[in-house]
Amino acid sequence: MSEIGYDLMEREGRDVNDEAQRLREENEMLLEQMLILQKKLSNFQKESRHDGVGKEKAIREKVGNGKKSLVKSEISFAKANSLFESGNYEAAEKVYRDLAKKKPDYEFVVSSFIDRCLLLKAEMESNKLTPSISRKEKVGKVFCNEESGWAAVITMYKRQDYLAEQLFAIKNQSIPPKQIVVIQNENHMEIDKFLLEKYEVKLIRSSINSLYFRWIVGYLLDANYICVFDDDVIPGSRWIESCIYSCEKYNALIGPSGRRAAPFNEDRAWKSIENLSKDTYELCDWVCNSYFFKKDWIKYITQYPRYENTQKTFDDIQLATSLKMCGGVNTIVPPQSDKKSEWNGHIKREYGHDEHALWKRQASDHADERRRMIQKLDSSGYSWV
Repeated sequence: MSEIGYDLMEREGRDVNDEAQRLREENEMLLEQMLILQKKLSNFQKESRHDGVGKEKAIREKVGNGKKSLVKSEISFAKANSLFESGNYEAAEKVYRDLAKKKPDYEFVVSSFIDRCLLLKAEMESNKLTPSISRKEKVGKVFCNEESGWAAVITMYKRQDYLAEQLFAIKNQSIPPKQIVVIQNENHMEIDKFLLEKYEVKLIRSSINSLYFRWIVGYLLDANYICVFDDDVIPGSRWIESCIYSCEKYNALIGPSGRRAAPFNEDRAWKSIENLSKDTYELCDWVCNSYFFKKDWIKYITQYPRYENTQKTFDDIQLATSLKMCGGVNTIVPPQSDKKSEWNGHIKREYGHDEHALWKRQASDHADERRRMIQKLDSSGYSWV
């Protein structure tokens, strides 16, 4: 990768870390302020408490019966504190405000209690609508299955000549998959049942020919990582090993081929990044052929609707842009070699040039549509690599 590419990745990482540090410092400061207020309230409550004697009587004894206005003010203050202590912050705030209005001398004393009432009221309202972070974590743990490993998803349309070779390559990775799922879009062929049984493949048949569906199937699988393969991709035996390392190191979506946007190029609106025979990690705008990502990132993928309700054409670009915008996830093509095919993510690249290739079947329309979409993203202010 160029020095600029590394700088971009480091800068994005620093930005995320800086923002996290800023939020932690703000949280610590708020907690410290709350503890100070709680201590002040506790001290006041201790001072105003009178064992065995009613509050009103204690106040009268303290200030003297002759000073009626002062007695009433002290009684109101004690009432407000009692309401506050019981958790009735709205009623306490009202009494505090009335007291400050009638007795300006009390305004400074009660102002911190009014602020505290407002803070706690807002906190209560927020908890009614949105669970606190701690509660979210506790609830989330109920659904946690302590998953590990990776799962493979293959999307098929009309190709079946490569399936046996593809399943063999996936099953014999240096880190084998926990599960393999094949999505059959429409019904243009009969998938060999022997292969499904031999490689313990789960089959999903869909009458909707959509390339977006494959991103969310991973939600159903028992793995930390998901790798989605096109039906013409044969990975080298250590490809997934490379993907896991690269994904963790760079917090990135990983693929064997990459693209960098060039919205106003005369030819195509992107530049291809194959990264063969190189020892660099290339930062890209999106990847092709296969897509390795963390299962936890699926929540970012679904935050945007499908672009203009399309089922195809833009799915790979929208995958990468959604992950970047919603989750701060990079897109990387790791080092590969055309000599040591075990590290290569797509060792039979010629398979993608047959008559079933979408980019060939609708070459002109495909390129024009992608160009239009890329230019729309560019005009929206999206930041390309």
